[in-house]
Amino acid sequence: MANHFHLAKVVLAEPRAGFRKEIEDVLKGMGFFDITSTGNLAAAEEALSDKNVALFIADTSLPEGDVNETVKNIRMSKLGGNPFVICLTMLTDPTDERSQEVIGSGVDDLALKPFPASQIRDRIAMLAHSRPRFVVTSDYIGPSRRDPNRDIEEDNLFVVPNPLASSVSLLNYNNALKIIKEHRIVRDGLKINEISKKVTEKMGQGIAFADLKSDLEWLNRTADDLDGRLKDSVNKPVRAMVMTLRDLTQRITRAGYADAQDVAILEKLGINISSRFDKKRLAYSVEEYQRQAEKKQPSDADIEKNFQIIPPE
Repeated sequence: MANHFHLAKVVLAEPRAGFRKEIEDVLKGMGFFDITSTGNLAAAEEALSDKNVALFIADTSLPEGDVNETVKNIRMSKLGGNPFVICLTMLTDPTDERSQEVIGSGVDDLALKPFPASQIRDRIAMLAHSRPRFVVTSDYIGPSRRDPNRDIEEDNLFVVPNPLASSVSLLNYNNALKIIKEHRIVRDGLKINEISKKVTEKMGQGIAFADLKSDLEWLNRTADDLDGRLKDSVNKPVRAMVMTLRDLTQRITRAGYADAQDVAILEKLGINISSRFDKKRLAYSVEEYQRQAEKKQPSDADIEKNFQIIPPE
């Protein structure tokens, strides 16, 4: 598979100047020349604000922040706007707990120190040839965190652009972004029912309102966020119910209590919203997403017709 390392932007963040220079030499020997090299995380994050960065290599012992949070922010498009940056984290003084923290951030690869700088060459070559597929949950984007030795097949892995393999077309890049968007929308939608059920069950048990507040706030915050994300989504027909959920949870939180009708409506909303988020409609490749996008989208009249909340019994 062809690469275009000479076009790829790299951000290297390694606190030890000597080892950083060794890695730089390896990168240049592979054909990379657009390299931002630094010994602190603040400078690395400044460089990562460029959405054209292809590769981020960083050590967990960097001062001025947490590399794991930086990777999470990349994946969630909070830093740089490109969740497909290939991330390789180097872990100093590795332990099982720290290794799991790195894996949980969404990295493509983890290198345990000490190791020779030349090992970076093999790891990059592997990622350029075959990048791990991604999974999306309500709070995680990145390679699957499941044990590969377990005989369980992940049901929502999808192929993402590989900025080291070859030139990625703008269409494929944009479609991959939309795939992530739709997967997150569906995951949030399914979780709404889980949290709504939890809240209504606690209400039925007479649990103090103060103990429900965080879950109600999550429902309100998620519904408000979904309202904006659903405007251009294939799941747009669910938007009216999501807006109703937002208004209901806001009113309950402000009042500090919920009557029997509020509880019944909240339960029905959770069931109705999650039932309309169909995981089977999710795309797992840019080609599949393009085929779905070419299908006729529902009209505003269809959307209004589909919005029917089951009234409380």
